[in-house]
Amino acid sequence: MVAVEYIFRSALKTEVEDLLGPTLASAGVGLMLPLVIPKKVSERLPEEIRAQVNEHGLTVTSARDQSFILICLIALFAVFTVWIYTLWLAKQTPTPLFVLPIWGVSCVAYKVWGWSCWIFGVVLSEVKEKI
Repeated sequence: MVAVEYIFRSALKTEVEDLLGPTLASAGVGLMLPLVIPKKVSERLPEEIRAQVNEHGLTVTSARDQSFILICLIALFAVFTVWIYTLWLAKQTPTPLFVLPIWGVSCVAYKVWGWSCWIFGVVLSEVKEKI
């Protein structure tokens, strides 16, 4: 993803500040990629069952981890789509603003989306540790 962003940056001759949102979104994608790898729970099995599992070259994972992996795959697709959207938003003129109605604060929309993706990746990473 970094290479793709470098190509976009070179081809579009854009400012580094413009790619802050897409960079954060790609970091969120990067945080989520390892989450689709199942955790091995074979170490918790009795020795005789573990030997049979290893003999057949299988991996034992928990049902919760399998469900979480499915959620992560769906989230990964969504965050990847948002990453592409932030690239598109970064090149819009004038720059779209995102207004928070509670505080009346305006912020650049692609940065908000980028931060959201990164935070989502961090949260999912923490959840994976607890499973």
